[in-house]
Amino acid sequence: MDAEEALVVGAPRLEVRIGRDTGSILSVKDRETSREWLAPGGGTRLYQIELLRPGQDPLTLDLSAATAVKAKRTAEGAQIVVESHGDIALGVRVEFIGGPGWDSLLCRLSLRNRTGYPIHAVRFPVLALPVRLGEAPGDDRVLLPLCDGLEIHHPEANLRGTRAGQYPGEASMQFLAFYDEESGLYLAALDAEGHRKQIGARRAGETVEPELTHFPVTQEWSEWTLPYPVFLDAFQGNWQKAATLYRSWAEQQPWCRTPLRKRKEIPDWLFNPALYYAVSLRGDLPEGGKGERVALVANQVAEYQQEFGAPVVAMLMEWEQHGPWIAPEYFPPVGGAAGFQDLIRALKKGGNRSLLFLSGLKWTLRKSHAGLDYEDEADFRQQAEKWAIVGLDGQPQRFGKVDGDTGEYAQICPATPLARTLLSNAIEQCQKMGLDAVQIDQIVGGGMPPCYSQAHGHPPGGGNWSARAVYTLFERLRKEARSRNKEFVLLMEEPGEYFIPVVDGYHARDYAEGRWPRSGSGVRGVPLFTYVYHDYCFGYGGDSAPLSPSPSRFSAYQHALNLIHGKMPAGAVWGRWQPPAGIHTSQRSVLRESLALLASPAGEFLLKGKRLPDLPMRLPKLSLSLVPAGAKAPEERDYPRVLSASYELPGGRLGHLLIAMGDERERLDIPIKASGLPGQRLRLNLYQLENGKVTLQSETVMTPCVYPVNLSPFSPVFLESIPAGWEIPW
Repeated sequence: MDAEEALVVGAPRLEVRIGRDTGSILSVKDRETSREWLAPGGGTRLYQIELLRPGQDPLTLDLSAATAVKAKRTAEGAQIVVESHGDIALGVRVEFIGGPGWDSLLCRLSLRNRTGYPIHAVRFPVLALPVRLGEAPGDDRVLLPLCDGLEIHHPEANLRGTRAGQYPGEASMQFLAFYDEESGLYLAALDAEGHRKQIGARRAGETVEPELTHFPVTQEWSEWTLPYPVFLDAFQGNWQKAATLYRSWAEQQPWCRTPLRKRKEIPDWLFNPALYYAVSLRGDLPEGGKGERVALVANQVAEYQQEFGAPVVAMLMEWEQHGPWIAPEYFPPVGGAAGFQDLIRALKKGGNRSLLFLSGLKWTLRKSHAGLDYEDEADFRQQAEKWAIVGLDGQPQRFGKVDGDTGEYAQICPATPLARTLLSNAIEQCQKMGLDAVQIDQIVGGGMPPCYSQAHGHPPGGGNWSARAVYTLFERLRKEARSRNKEFVLLMEEPGEYFIPVVDGYHARDYAEGRWPRSGSGVRGVPLFTYVYHDYCFGYGGDSAPLSPSPSRFSAYQHALNLIHGKMPAGAVWGRWQPPAGIHTSQRSVLRESLALLASPAGEFLLKGKRLPDLPMRLPKLSLSLVPAGAKAPEERDYPRVLSASYELPGGRLGHLLIAMGDERERLDIPIKASGLPGQRLRLNLYQLENGKVTLQSETVMTPCVYPVNLSPFSPVFLESIPAGWEIPW
């Protein structure tokens, strides 16, 4: 198409061509590699707007149905103006802003609505990209910010339908990327106020479509403007390059005002090395059979404490009086109040701590699972139905299945007085029993389903009222709990950037390869949230990292993933009776060495440091066998045989962690660069571990250089570099 027939706008790396007559996106090109990102016809829709029509199916419109389209150049870029869509009186204005002074291409959208219908959802931008990048698709990746982060490898083969999550919620951040070894495309919504959106990717024939859907408050807007910009850019590199683009914005947002090392409100004990141990209070008994185990847990926790040489934070599962995940009638807990308090006192006396999970804002209606039958319809109707989340149909919503793990349940709207009462009362009861910490579980990443009630004091549907309500709820709960006990800790399930300031930490699943939230063909975990926010938010290694006699190397690998990504170590037996001495030696070794390393000066890096890009090393591969969720047979996957990660602390202090996971000793040459100008004198401190003991070897080097490191199987090594003259006492 001739230049006169198209408008060109762009950023240093990205060029977008816009049809003057249609407003369609004709080209999205990487200026450095000349890669065309748009599939043929992939820019004809540009946006997709869903209007609600009472008594009828929703009406969906996009640019292809537009009439009276004008595309023109502006002082900062280009503008597309749509007057209507046939006889539907919906106008749209899209702006692309770029050029000198802009690092990325900024995209904005506004609507003029004369239809009389509420705006329900706005997907923007809508772009179709070729599902195969280059000739060999094996290196193609889709990066999604779901929970801790994941990649979909080879999306041509492995992406089917839509893989997406709500933000705030399962989507912990607001960007995604599609890339291969040559180049990548980055898309981000830069929203500091928690507006509801859907973030992901969808397969459509021979194309991949980035999924970025925005949900306004559902009302008959006459004028509506997307309240934050969307940025589009090209990059070269792996997922860390895309994450670096996002981090440059994220670090300027309200949730990053205070790094972890300066967050004085978080109790110090949270950073003391400890094993988080998930054990059910109902389950197998040591002499056989099943039953309550309240009186047995403290002694077993003490055995774990001795085995691993560190305190234990006991995650007490299946503690609720009526059965696991039955809410909100939790109390008295299993075994009775007196027996439960005896357990908590015994844990504290032994130098250990306790943690309970609350089932968020769920109200269990019916549950018939694993021999349990429960029903609470009458109390719900009397006490809670008017405060329950309401769907588009105007009715309280029901979720789950009667025979599922969590049964059939309603959700209490977070903006209602009952939401605060339920959680506030439950936390106070937990504190009276002496518990050290509570996790608000099952509000994943701080996300709740949309509520369309007209009687809860909030606008219906989308917008950011739900995020603000959850934020305020967490903030008040923590403040109330701290007024009773300054050492109390409030945690949330899965990370969520918006809520970093109002919780003490989060339940991480960096280890969860092959299962939710990293289930699915071709899906691999990447420490995306860790890379962006590790120095701002504490995480612990989840409730399901295995503790078992299994010789599976993958089990030990999961514990190594927790350490390499800077999470407090964790392991789970749940309902099994598992003495620590029977755990396979590979798992015990990784956990013991992890806890010892965290107790050394390396711990500050691994718990509070800023994650850096990976060192430029070629790491050997290791084949691991695992059974992905829903699969009937084991699957062989290649992973790095040596795990590595780098962290930074202020003052030019750098730390490099390595763990060998093969059978043989490994030797690696670590590239050491200056934290400032080349030719810098650095003090290198090498921390090596053996049988839970740390030894230190130091020497001075000039940069740049390489430093040889020898690695023993399952034993981490930490290399710390400090500008010469600055010594860290230990």
